[in-house]
Amino acid sequence: MTELGHNLAGLLTQIRSWAEQHAPGIRDARARASARNEEDWAA
Repeated sequence: MTELGHNLAGLLTQIRSWAEQHAPGIRDARARASARNEEDWAA
């Protein structure tokens, strides 16, 4: 892999780590947004 590829792989690893650490909050935010959307459609 090129140096650019290695650099990108490092960034993607950091993004994955962040996502794994914040997964519960992300799921909660998605559920709240989905609930709001369902309320909007029901109105």
